[in-house]
Amino acid sequence: QGGLGVARFLAKAGAKILITDLKTEEELGPSLKKLKGFDIKYILGRHREEDFINTDMVIQNPAVPHNSKYLEIAQNQGIPIETDLDLFFQFCPSKNIIAVAGTKGKSTVSQLIYHIFKEAQKDTILAGNIGIS
Repeated sequence: QGGLGVARFLAKAGAKILITDLKTEEELGPSLKKLKGFDIKYILGRHREEDFINTDMVIQNPAVPHNSKYLEIAQNQGIPIETDLDLFFQFCPSKNIIAVAGTKGKSTVSQLIYHIFKEAQKDTILAGNIGIS
């Protein structure tokens, strides 16, 4: 699931996107179906060094270790490495954000916060893996 929201966002914004993953097309099938219709190029089942050199930016999925050989290649070339959260904060019009992180209970806590603000008649959006991505 990681990366689907940022891929859709960037595709809608007109970015030229290449998704590379060590998983195969078969393994990523359900996720790839969610990106159908977008102009996205895929390199699956492997990474190629040139894909981390001949690019304007690398979006790092949270599952990718920070010491990845490929991130190091991009970094050594001066390619910016961003996360979906980095982009969110760059493009989000509001700076009034509550983020919930952790291992267990995120959905429950997020929904509770959302409903508290809604009951207080605050303009509120529930986003992430639970709501809008």
